[in-house]
Amino acid sequence: MGMGTAFSQDLRERVITAIESGTFRRSEVAEDLQVSIEFVDSVMGRYRQTGSREAKPGKGGRRRVLREHRDWIRQTVEQMPDITLEELCARLGSLGLKDDKGDDKGDDKGDDKGKKVRASPSMMCRELADMALPLKKSRFMTVNGTRSG
Repeated sequence: MGMGTAFSQDLRERVITAIESGTFRRSEVAEDLQVSIEFVDSVMGRYRQTGSREAKPGKGGRRRVLREHRDWIRQTVEQMPDITLEELCARLGSLGLKDDKGDDKGDDKGDDKGKKVRASPSMMCRELADMALPLKKSRFMTVNGTRSG
């Protein structure tokens, strides 16, 4: 399994059952189940410390900066369907909008919680796709997405 992919609950149960039976060594369990000894140790360590057979909860991934500006993005794309990704990013940046990410470093400057929103075309493209909105990749494309002469 690749990094970032959780092992199945069934596999965790099998590791715990095999080790708790006392019949198998860690290395035998790891080889038989085709996992690393580190995984066996991790599962057993968590089981012995907390009694939990479950995987630790995930961390949730990166926070999407543009998510809180979706209404503005949707409205702008509806009003200007031929706007390019670069133009959309520039307009968003020129508005002086702030992100909601609070900074707990003690430099509290009133209501401005975060930094000015800056978006790259790739960020905007992902957000538009997630919102199921059409996108215009360059200024040489027509509104319906076909190249002009």
